[in-house]
Amino acid sequence: MRFRLPERRHLASAIHDQRRAAFDTIAIVGGLLLVFLIAQAFDAHALLGEIDRRLDFYSDSLFDEIVLAVLLGFVGLILFGVRRLQEMRREIKARQHAEDRAQHLALADALTGLPNRRQFGSRLLASLDGPGGPGGNDSFALMMIDLDRFKPVNDVFGHGVGDKVLIAFAKRASAIVGTGAMLARFGGDEFALLLPAADTDEPARVARRLLALFERPFDIDDVQVTLGASIGISMAPQDATDSEELVRRADIALYRAKMNGRGSFCFFEADMDAQVQKRARIERDLRKAIADGTVRPHYQPIVDLKSGLIIGFEALARWDHPEFGQLEPEQFIGIAEDGGLIIPLSAHLLRIAARDATQWPVDTKLCFNISRVQLADPLMVLRILQILGETGLSPTRLEVEISEQVLVGDIVAAKEAFAAFHAAGVRIALDDFGTGNSSLQHLRTCHFDRLKIDRSFVMSMAGSVEATSLVNAILGLSKALGLPVTAEGIEDEALIEQLYEGGGSEGQGFRFSQAVSQEEAIRLLGQRAVARVSA
Repeated sequence: MRFRLPERRHLASAIHDQRRAAFDTIAIVGGLLLVFLIAQAFDAHALLGEIDRRLDFYSDSLFDEIVLAVLLGFVGLILFGVRRLQEMRREIKARQHAEDRAQHLALADALTGLPNRRQFGSRLLASLDGPGGPGGNDSFALMMIDLDRFKPVNDVFGHGVGDKVLIAFAKRASAIVGTGAMLARFGGDEFALLLPAADTDEPARVARRLLALFERPFDIDDVQVTLGASIGISMAPQDATDSEELVRRADIALYRAKMNGRGSFCFFEADMDAQVQKRARIERDLRKAIADGTVRPHYQPIVDLKSGLIIGFEALARWDHPEFGQLEPEQFIGIAEDGGLIIPLSAHLLRIAARDATQWPVDTKLCFNISRVQLADPLMVLRILQILGETGLSPTRLEVEISEQVLVGDIVAAKEAFAAFHAAGVRIALDDFGTGNSSLQHLRTCHFDRLKIDRSFVMSMAGSVEATSLVNAILGLSKALGLPVTAEGIEDEALIEQLYEGGGSEGQGFRFSQAVSQEEAIRLLGQRAVARVSA
């Protein structure tokens, strides 16, 4: 991004035009007056000679009339010049007003009225080059602000509501940034703040206040809109003295804030640059890996806790990167979501997994995760059912899993998708239960077929009474709702019987098996049982 100072020449141009108009008027009046006087001088001389010869007694009266005519003509020319000068002044004033208006439109965001990217860039350059910038005694912070979960607002409530949310945020934020700061809108849901700051204390304080703005919902047209924000901060001159580099490093810090779970702020650190370069490399290579088919699903067994028999597998993505080695889903799924690759990646993985599942016993289910990006895709259900049709896997053997965080991010889209899945015979499981913000109302209205207890709770049961009580509470709740439960993260054999007695029906974890290839999955299916409850 290259910033340039805006050109402001309209005032000098207006003054020049005004002076030129006055000069032209004076010149015209003077020229006309000179011509008139010369002409009248000749006419008067001839006329007076004739009068002397014939009508000597009229000479005094006729001379007075000539003088009066000359004076009246002169006054008329002056009035004409003054009127023309006033008209030209009005024209210059109107043009100056139009130029001022155009200058304002060129430097302000049309929606919020905040400074736009161009004006912000000019201020940033002035701060870097001026006496108060890095060349002087002061430093400042550049903050990049990105609204979280804004796209679903436009998708669900319409762009009109989305625009009003942006206006409301701009008003709230403008009220707290303080004097000497500049808040600008770069476009979409992206804002920037230039803040005088000697150290990181003031930017951190302002960042917390900005995030606190989202604790109160936005009331727009009888609709309550709940959002969040992520903020990345770079400091001048500590982090950079070049405008483009300062913005780039603030963007890097913004990305880290989003990776930390959104709703947070982060200062730029030197090692972030290398991480961003690695991320860019992974995203670039992932595109090629999807096309080449080198990202493939592995399968972690899901076991019946009573019999110990494998009743299904959860498909988990695995990628053997040529430089970084074996990558777990957590290392590239988020990159795929942000880079627009998650839909083709998921389709690729599901197609392979569904084809592999046709080689398992017909009562063995396939569990497959859907992401927040897929949930927002109106064609998601159609895409999945089309893949099932292509591979020949019955929809009744597929169980899609959605996490709590994805669910609460777009509950309306989730309900619509669930209804379509159920109509086709696909089952739905609420994944990572206990880690998000889903309510009992969601459990009742979304019609889940199964709950999956998050692995962090199950793995903590051996050494934590609190974790054991929480898991037992979830088991009791699921029993009351008539929902079967799968416990993830089982690594201790003693937990198998404890979970079964508490009401758990299925389990998965390293106690049974890690995620394995298709060949190993078929071998495991050939075993009588991988674990069972003691008789």
